[in-house]
Amino acid sequence: MSQASLFDFEAPPKLTERIFFAIAPSAEAISDIRALTAELKAQHGMQGRPIADAKLHCTLCNLGDFPGMPEALLSRAKQAAALVAAATQPFSVSFDTA
Repeated sequence: MSQASLFDFEAPPKLTERIFFAIAPSAEAISDIRALTAELKAQHGMQGRPIADAKLHCTLCNLGDFPGMPEALLSRAKQAAALVAAATQPFSVSFDTA
């Protein structure tokens, strides 16, 4: 029986996909976020770019990072999200830190 070399291993797969549950702001909330962003940038001399409207969200639960899209998990996650969305009324969210 031969002993494996210390350098005889495969690199771990690159994690290219992330699956998570999130809530997204309404169009009205996005407008409010843009106004607050401009105000905070002016008040504090911030130079960074704001996050694109389509990427604004609040992550609720991260299901993980994967080397490729795990279709079975994605399918189950979509089913769960649809059930929760159907049973949930719109609600307000507020944050105390920017």
